Amino acid sequence: MKSHPGAPSPQQDRNHLSSCVSFAVSDFPLDGSDFGWWMQQPQPSSTSTLMAPNNSRASAAMGIIVSVIFNNYTRPAMQCTYDSQHNCSRRVAKPAKQVGQRKGKDDAGFRIDMISDGDGACGFAWTWTCGDEEGLRGTTFVELNDAGEIQFVREIPEPLFKPGDATKDLLQAVTAGIEPTPKPDFESQTPTTASGIARYLYEEVQGGSVDEAMRFFSPDVEYRDFNYEEMLNGKEDVRKFIEDFSFPGITFRPQRFDDGVLSTCFCWEVVIADAPETIKGMSLYRIDPETRLINYVRDVPESAVKPPILGKLARDLRPGLGVFAGVKLGSRPGGK
Repeated sequence: MKSHPGAPSPQQDRNHLSSCVSFAVSDFPLDGSDFGWWMQQPQPSSTSTLMAPNNSRASAAMGIIVSVIFNNYTRPAMQCTYDSQHNCSRRVAKPAKQVGQRKGKDDAGFRIDMISDGDGACGFAWTWTCGDEEGLRGTTFVELNDAGEIQFVREIPEPLFKPGDATKDLLQAVTAGIEPTPKPDFESQTPTTASGIARYLYEEVQGGSVDEAMRFFSPDVEYRDFNYEEMLNGKEDVRKFIEDFSFPGITFRPQRFDDGVLSTCFCWEVVIADAPETIKGMSLYRIDPETRLINYVRDVPESAVKPPILGKLARDLRPGLGVFAGVKLGSRPGGK
């Protein structure tokens, strides 16, 4: 497959994946009007034909984003896994073109809200917009192999049904009677990168000490968990949230991390007791560049209802927004 004119080499792609995404967004923002141009273009047989008008400098970076959005990957690996929870599916190579429904909507947009700064992998938070409203939010994780090819993509939209504390109550009922396991032994560390902190909390500290975990959160942290309608604000809210979900029989098992410095995206699954099925999800962490404390978290789990019939129905009825009722455009800065 041909690369974009002026595109970086595969190795440069690997070293600067998040920079490419950031570059595309800053130089050619994906707001409602700009993305409308892309939506009106015919589906290309090769991503080399995707060119931003009068902006060839951004075309290579835009291609990475647009190829994922349009399901036509830039230099896909032979076995590229696309793990999409739009329809609760996991497949190799090209997924179903759920975006196709939106192409007839001239005012349909795709807004990038946040991007982690990993090199070989990165994640970005996004929001669907349409006219003067915004709707569905979600997160996408992209990972390259050593050849600079996209080898893994996970994409999860927010569940439209947000059970709130009922999630905790259900999990406690399912795991009732399970004996606690010994707390893990860990050596206290103080990583200073976002990905390092995430790895430490999930791979070393998890299940061991809430106090140790709380060392890494800013007093004014904002925490968005899409099982809840409202955001958690402040360290005490986050502590309570962590304590509420710290009980025997539930394990958050990390799967893939990017290598972000000031922000990071990682994939995980929740293992419940001996259940064969797991709940997949992703998180985005951002840290303060000076204090190196976490000041923003975005957790997005897959829908607890499978197949996610509400999401499919909303996208069928309102393909521009992907939700039953949108909110005023710009009323959720950063997709919060």
